[in-house]
Amino acid sequence: MINELYASTRRIYLNVPHSKEPKPSWYGESVGHYEGDTLVVDTIGQNDKTFVDNYRNAAYDAATRRRALPHDQ
Repeated sequence: MINELYASTRRIYLNVPHSKEPKPSWYGESVGHYEGDTLVVDTIGQNDKTFVDNYRNAAYDAATRRRALPHDQ
Protein backbone atom coordinates (compact mmCIF):
# COMPACT_ATOMS: atom_id res chain seq x y z
CA MET A 1 0.00 0.00 0.00
CA ILE A 2 1.26 3.47 -0.79
CA ASN A 3 0.11 6.56 1.09
CA GLU A 4 0.26 9.34 -1.51
CA LEU A 5 -0.07 12.12 1.07
CA TYR A 6 3.11 11.21 2.94
CA ALA A 7 4.79 9.10 0.22
CA SER A 8 5.12 6.21 2.66
CA THR A 9 5.01 2.54 1.78
CA ARG A 10 3.40 -0.25 3.78
CA ARG A 11 4.09 -3.85 2.88
CA ILE A 12 1.40 -6.47 3.37
CA TYR A 13 2.71 -9.94 2.65
CA LEU A 14 0.24 -12.56 1.51
CA ASN A 15 -0.17 -16.13 2.73
CA VAL A 16 2.62 -16.00 5.32
CA PRO A 17 2.42 -16.33 9.13
CA HIS A 18 3.09 -13.45 11.53
CA SER A 19 6.53 -13.21 13.13
CA LYS A 20 6.74 -14.86 16.54
CA GLU A 21 7.64 -11.57 18.28
CA PRO A 22 7.19 -8.57 15.97
CA LYS A 23 8.94 -5.37 17.01
CA PRO A 24 6.26 -2.74 17.85
CA SER A 25 6.07 -0.05 15.17
CA TRP A 26 3.75 2.62 13.77
CA TYR A 27 2.23 0.34 11.13
CA GLY A 28 2.75 -2.92 13.01
CA GLU A 29 3.10 -6.12 11.04
CA SER A 30 0.41 -6.93 8.50
CA VAL A 31 -0.19 -10.18 6.68
CA GLY A 32 -3.04 -10.86 4.32
CA HIS A 33 -4.92 -13.59 2.53
CA TYR A 34 -7.84 -13.76 0.16
CA GLU A 35 -11.22 -15.12 1.14
CA GLY A 36 -12.89 -15.39 -2.24
CA ASP A 37 -12.59 -11.95 -3.85
CA THR A 38 -11.95 -10.19 -0.51
CA LEU A 39 -8.46 -9.33 0.75
CA VAL A 40 -8.35 -9.86 4.53
CA VAL A 41 -5.48 -8.12 6.36
CA ASP A 42 -4.51 -8.96 9.96
CA THR A 43 -2.26 -6.44 11.75
CA ILE A 44 -0.40 -6.96 15.03
CA GLY A 45 2.46 -5.19 16.78
CA GLN A 46 1.34 -1.57 16.51
CA ASN A 47 2.97 0.72 19.05
CA ASP A 48 1.01 3.12 21.28
CA LYS A 49 1.65 6.09 18.96
CA THR A 50 -1.00 4.99 16.44
CA PHE A 51 -4.53 6.38 16.39
CA VAL A 52 -7.81 5.64 14.68
CA ASP A 53 -8.38 9.03 13.06
CA ASN A 54 -7.14 12.63 13.14
CA TYR A 55 -9.45 13.40 16.08
CA ARG A 56 -8.00 10.51 18.11
CA ASN A 57 -11.45 9.05 18.61
CA ALA A 58 -11.72 5.89 20.61
CA ALA A 59 -14.04 3.01 19.96
CA TYR A 60 -16.69 1.94 22.46
CA ASP A 61 -16.08 -1.51 23.90
CA ALA A 62 -19.51 -3.01 24.65
CA ALA A 63 -18.01 -5.86 26.69
CA THR A 64 -16.34 -3.56 29.23
CA ARG A 65 -18.75 -0.63 28.71
CA ARG A 66 -15.95 1.87 28.29
CA ARG A 67 -14.10 3.74 25.57
CA ALA A 68 -11.20 1.72 24.19
CA LEU A 69 -8.24 2.82 22.12
CA PRO A 70 -6.93 0.35 19.53
CA HIS A 71 -4.02 -0.46 21.87
CA ASP A 72 -6.42 -1.65 24.59
CA GLN A 73 -7.64 -4.54 22.45
